[in-house]
Amino acid sequence: MENNENVNNKNDQKDQNKVTDIKDKQDQSVQEIEQRPNFNPTDIEGQNKLTDWIEGLAKKSAIKNQMLCQKVVLIDENTPNMWAMLLHFPGVTEASDIQTDSMNDEGALSLGKLFAKAVKAGVVVSPKIDDVDTFINTHKSAGKAGNEIFNFLNAGINGDLK
Repeated sequence: MENNENVNNKNDQKDQNKVTDIKDKQDQSVQEIEQRPNFNPTDIEGQNKLTDWIEGLAKKSAIKNQMLCQKVVLIDENTPNMWAMLLHFPGVTEASDIQTDSMNDEGALSLGKLFAKAVKAGVVVSPKIDDVDTFINTHKSAGKAGNEIFNFLNAGINGDLK
């Protein structure tokens, strides 16, 4: 029993060290961000330091290109009416335009407009949808599917797709 406890204690210590290392790295990043250079707007050297700092932050903060991201969404999973969609992120500008153009005059999301714009922009890769009205009227939970498309676009706009 003592050997098992020693192994468990060593594993617990390793896990705690990993957590500490991650926290230290996060704290260091926060300190770097908080330590922005002071500069005098009329001082060229100060402006250059600030520009270098901003450029460094931009390089460090780069994420995976969201336009490379796809997601399979299951609608009504584990039911006889289950169906799926393969979604592809079209880019931040296009995704934002799809969302904005899918709102009606009162600012509410129009399911038909969202589906039509997502299909036209290639967001819905599969199933192949030739007629949006026919598709959403012949498949259960079109509202859930619309929410999934909208949430997928939001995730890409926010840089949260993997």
